[in-house]
Amino acid sequence: MDDFDLLKGVKRRVFTQFQKDRKELEDKYYLLKEKYLLLENEFKSYKNIENESKIRLEEILIHYQESKLEKINIENKYTEIKKEYDNIIKNKINYDERINELIESNEKLVNENNKLKEENESLKNKLNSLEENNIINLEKIKNLIQKEKEVKEENEKLKINNEELKLSLKTLINNYEKGIKYKNNNNNINNNFIIASYKINQEDINKEIQILNYCELNKEEIEESCEIYLNNKKLKFNFKYKFDKKGEYTFKFIFSKLLTNTSFMFYSCSKLIFLDLCNFNTNNVKDMNNMFCNCSSLSSLNLSNLITDNVINLKRMFFKCSSLSYLDLSNFNTINVKNMEDLFSFCSSLTYINLSNLNTMNVINMEDMFSYCSSLNELDLSNFYTNNVRNMKGMFANCYSLEKLDLSNFITYNVKNMSAMFFNCSNLQFLDISNFNVNKNTNVNLCFNGLNMYFNIITNDRLLLNLLEN
Repeated sequence: MDDFDLLKGVKRRVFTQFQKDRKELEDKYYLLKEKYLLLENEFKSYKNIENESKIRLEEILIHYQESKLEKINIENKYTEIKKEYDNIIKNKINYDERINELIESNEKLVNENNKLKEENESLKNKLNSLEENNIINLEKIKNLIQKEKEVKEENEKLKINNEELKLSLKTLINNYEKGIKYKNNNNNINNNFIIASYKINQEDINKEIQILNYCELNKEEIEESCEIYLNNKKLKFNFKYKFDKKGEYTFKFIFSKLLTNTSFMFYSCSKLIFLDLCNFNTNNVKDMNNMFCNCSSLSSLNLSNLITDNVINLKRMFFKCSSLSYLDLSNFNTINVKNMEDLFSFCSSLTYINLSNLNTMNVINMEDMFSYCSSLNELDLSNFYTNNVRNMKGMFANCYSLEKLDLSNFITYNVKNMSAMFFNCSNLQFLDISNFNVNKNTNVNLCFNGLNMYFNIITNDRLLLNLLEN
């Protein structure tokens, strides 16, 4: 084989290889072209997606801004709604309390209604009985008219006898007065005494405890006339005593003459638990103000024979005797008393007071007389005479337990101050002040404040009615 054939063969192989390479390149070109087209399409697709995403993003941003504004509005509304909710909760609590009060009030009214029904039936029966008795009484009246003539004749005879009796009565009165003077001047000294018990606790040991007290007007009288005994052993006189151990101690205070003033006598004797004054002669006493004031432990008090005929001042006599539950003043003669201010004030345990014979004819001041008697649920003042009273300020203030008060006998045309008279008598259901008479100068501020809004009242005074309506 010559060089030409060799060259020709090489050329053929090169061309063949070229053809192969060309074909491979063309195949690669077409593949790349297809890929390019695919990428171009994909790029366009991504471009479209990008545009759509931008539009969507803008929409989302707009929506976000709107949502943000809406959130602010919602938060503001939430704050307002929360305030309204808090107010509703407060109102609900108030309404619940009011509902409970109304339920209790309703129960009381139902009970009272049942009682009234029973009383009504009883009154009907009594009325029928009275109608029957009325017929009988008409016949009796006829008989009485006939007897009246006979009585008139006897009356003439009695007039003559009456003159004779008057003369005899004057003689008896003179003899009686002489007898009283003799009794006062010649009283048995050994029978003029007071028994007093004191309760001493551990913390009171070796401390000076008040067993008697005084004011400047009676100090000298007491010091000169009083002897003190403990277990029949006479002690050196002192208004205080030092105890060496705890327990109950009973003292006897014997007086060698009649006192004229017993004011502040047991003032602030806070350890005093029992007091017997049935043998204590007070014929000459004119002032008993603050006599037992602040005796906070005193639970038993015997006043059955206490003489008050000459007493003028009872101011604060039992003030803050917070352990007393019962007081019997039925023997008190208070014809000369002018001041009863704070007489029972702050006797918070007192449930009953017997005032059946208490004479208030000359009393001028009744300020705070029963104030803060918070356990007192009944009070009979039917015998009270109030024509001369000037001051009734706070007379029944804060008597929380009082349910009924009949003051129909009270005459008040001279009263200048009745401010807060019934203040905070929150359980009062019935009040009769039918004869109350006030004028524009009378102080009635807070007179009915704190009373149950459903209580029943009887009054004919226009100023008081206006006060209630306002």
